[in-house]
Amino acid sequence: MLLSVRDLHVSYGRVPALRGVSFDVAEGEMVCIVGPNGAGKSTCMRTVAGICTPVSGAVNLGGDRIEGDPPETIARRGVSLVPEGRHIFAQLTVEENLQLGTVMRRNNKEDWDRTLDHFAFLRSRLNTAAGKLSGGEQQQLVIARALLTRPTLLLLDEPSLGLAPQVVDLIYGILAGLRETGITMLVVEQSMSRVLEVADRVYVLRTGEIALSGAAHDLRQSPELAEAYFGFAPEAIPQ
Repeated sequence: MLLSVRDLHVSYGRVPALRGVSFDVAEGEMVCIVGPNGAGKSTCMRTVAGICTPVSGAVNLGGDRIEGDPPETIARRGVSLVPEGRHIFAQLTVEENLQLGTVMRRNNKEDWDRTLDHFAFLRSRLNTAAGKLSGGEQQQLVIARALLTRPTLLLLDEPSLGLAPQVVDLIYGILAGLRETGITMLVVEQSMSRVLEVADRVYVLRTGEIALSGAAHDLRQSPELAEAYFGFAPEAIPQ
């Protein structure tokens, strides 16, 4: 197992954010954590990346415990985070933004070409200021930048946030293509519909706890899915 998280507890001050969360990501898998706002999804991601320090629990990457390690140490181990909100450097060109992904690891022309093959539009926009790109183009830019670090594990925090439905389809089409090349991904999302179409496995997180988990193709037809996500069965909604 590439990533194994066990009994993770994380708090912000006295407020618990995660309560005994456990999940796994095998090499080559695309695993998604879904849940409503405030469920603790981003906290899971930030803890794996070393931004949050857990109160207790274990984060095991490739056989080594990494919980509590500094973010830069975890990044050097091959964990690359695409954070929520498309953090680009607006005044820099597309090419300059991409070059930031090569700082930590030595890249060659093959790495560069392979990455741009997934994001063909970037080839013609390399000299464009990143701030002039659309929201969907900026999201593709930050994913491409993360790929240039040659990640062992790619973390994506709500990659569909604030994007039009057709752009979300494009982004998830790209992610599905990346999975086919063997890239291991952990994705957190609020929307279930997209991830159920492309993920290998899904964990439903609600109020800081795993409410349901399973293979995506099994959960698509599960009557328990909506109840796990919302906390009540659909038929319990008052008319």
